[in-house]
Amino acid sequence: MTEQTNPISDLEFRQAYVVSSEYEPVNQGHSIIVTIGIDKYEQWSQLRNAVNDAVGIQQVLVDKIGFIAPVPPLLNCDATKDAILNLVEGQLYEVLQPDDSLLLFFAGHGHTRVDKIGGKELGETGFIVPVKARKPDPREYWNDYIEGRFFPKSY
Repeated sequence: MTEQTNPISDLEFRQAYVVSSEYEPVNQGHSIIVTIGIDKYEQWSQLRNAVNDAVGIQQVLVDKIGFIAPVPPLLNCDATKDAILNLVEGQLYEVLQPDDSLLLFFAGHGHTRVDKIGGKELGETGFIVPVKARKPDPREYWNDYIEGRFFPKSY
């Protein structure tokens, strides 16, 4: 018995499918960059390139790729926990539109905590370290940091 072949080629099928498929155009808003950079910590060790990295990535994305930067960067002494939370919980909600894309860039110290209950590891939590956070010595000051999952995955 001979195998029957379909008279329509694969390419013709794909072209017919694309032409006949209904689709909604993708709405694309602005690409927004917001940066935070801290070199000069009050209690944590000093860094050398975090501020340059934050300013540099913003400049490249704005100048070369077309991002907009509607909020000035939070740098060094301005990058307090309150200022960072106000940025995320307040300023960005006023600026962002539903179809916008956001890149929030942080350059500075980070810290992690291994979460345990009864000796059983539950996972690891990441934190960013604001400029005025106390250095662990010997105890940790978790309330001084900003938990990574605080930042929403999407607005």
